Amino acid sequence: GHKLTDSLYSVTSKNYETPLGILRTDTDAVAGLAALGPPVVSPSDWPHRDEHSIEFSTLFLQRIFREQPGITIVPVLCGSAQIDPQEYSRELYMAHASRFVQALSQIIADNSRRTIVVASVDFCHIGPKFGHGQTGRSLEHEATEHDRALLDHLAAGDAAGFWAESVRVKDQFNVCGFSAMATMLEALPNVRGSLLGYAVHHEDPTLSAVSYAAMGLWGK
Repeated sequence: GHKLTDSLYSVTSKNYETPLGILRTDTDAVAGLAALGPPVVSPSDWPHRDEHSIEFSTLFLQRIFREQPGITIVPVLCGSAQIDPQEYSRELYMAHASRFVQALSQIIADNSRRTIVVASVDFCHIGPKFGHGQTGRSLEHEATEHDRALLDHLAAGDAAGFWAESVRVKDQFNVCGFSAMATMLEALPNVRGSLLGYAVHHEDPTLSAVSYAAMGLWGK
């Protein structure tokens, strides 16, 4: 959630309308998460108004499951993993996020439904556009090494190692999807993954770059 500042998460019960039709939300699941309330879950769904992270995924889901028109989604925006400017750690984050993670895990584990978890994220944001004093190309090697380490920990289902790598660099490469991936790892213990693709997009007019990847995750 690019504009989520008052809570760790934001959910909405509104349906999503795209050129492919209406994608409905699972209102019962959303209500259960929303009931956790602030400061864990935002009391408003206003942060969804100008977003695009979930919207990208809705199109893919509608295309992939076009033969199953009854699918529903549980749209969740994740805020920053930086709870306290003086401390950046998995322990502090989970002290605040654990109730949400537990509720999300219960939704996923419900055998009355088949659930797919999607973390729609980018990785590093580097260069002057994102506050660095160096260009994206000059930072690319360090940033991609960081990405690869994060991806290795994701593939191993290693939440502790995933956090340790981000803490090591103090999130200096602006991995904006970190909290979404961290939440996914906590809610899906005992997973393994496989990297499907990785690339870096350079925005030459701003001398900046953004990296992105695709990974599939499954249970042990």
